Amino acid sequence: MNNEELLKIKRLLKEYGKERLYCNILKVKDYNTIKNIIEMEEWDDPKYSCLLTSNVFKTNVNEIRKILNMPEWKNPKYKKLLTPSIWQSYYNEIRNILSMEEWNDPRYSHLLTSTIWHSGYNEVKKILEIKELTDPKFKKLVTSSIWESTYDNIDKILKMKEWENPRFKKLLTPTIWKSNYEDVVNILGMEEWNDPKYSYLLTSNIWKSSYENIKNKLYSPYLQDDKYKHLLVPSIFSISLSNIENGIELLKKYGVDKYVTNKMLRHKTTTLELLLDYIIDNDLSLIVEHTKTGDKILNPILSCEKGKLKKKYGIDLEKLEKKGKSR
Repeated sequence: MNNEELLKIKRLLKEYGKERLYCNILKVKDYNTIKNIIEMEEWDDPKYSCLLTSNVFKTNVNEIRKILNMPEWKNPKYKKLLTPSIWQSYYNEIRNILSMEEWNDPRYSHLLTSTIWHSGYNEVKKILEIKELTDPKFKKLVTSSIWESTYDNIDKILKMKEWENPRFKKLLTPTIWKSNYEDVVNILGMEEWNDPKYSYLLTSNIWKSSYENIKNKLYSPYLQDDKYKHLLVPSIFSISLSNIENGIELLKKYGVDKYVTNKMLRHKTTTLELLLDYIIDNDLSLIVEHTKTGDKILNPILSCEKGKLKKKYGIDLEKLEKKGKSR
């Protein structure tokens, strides 16, 4: 696509107030296809308006119209499935999935959520037919997050002999479907879990990291340092190694690294720096006393998530980030 055609598409999106729909996939779509999709009258129906996202350009007008005009959407049972992720699927797949008898079975009815569009009809059928899923031991794993995995992966994981070991049964939570079979095998086989220094870290949080990432975190020079050993708790597996190491280095520059916590390391380092500068620029205390224990801690602003920052402290993180980029 040439630049002139691309500019034409951008003007079209602006004309309809849909600039948010711009995405890379539009570079390989022709102008008329995009125009026909945007001008579909179905988007005027409140039931479908939320489906007009950039994902819709992965398909075409005829396919979109067939999907949106399916009679099933009149049934309240299926309305919750109308999310943008539906564009990962196709009309025939959607029709076949919705017609499955399994959704009338109390064992499986709760699995009918929009995450099901990650899987095709044949995949869904095969997964529901895995006999191990009826084993009480695996009952907690039968949630809609199972659609984030594949039949082969699920089948191999459920057949692992390690689940006979009481030590590992506590790890059987739905987050396991974020991992692949090879990682699960390697993680459970780690010798570190026999070491009291690390054994308490063996919780279901490990499925938020790959085998390689777990190894790298456990042996990171930063987390081997007694100064930061308080960070070595199960939640560490929810934080990227770059956030951990770069965040500590940043706090060193301000001379407050000994007060680092896992919560503040969830922020990207650039965001953490903006918050540190905000505290200093507004003459707030960088070190404060904990309201209950009286211990010295870093200002709670640094540990707040985006929503709480705005609600409790009036800090608009998006505006702060834009301001930071303009410096």
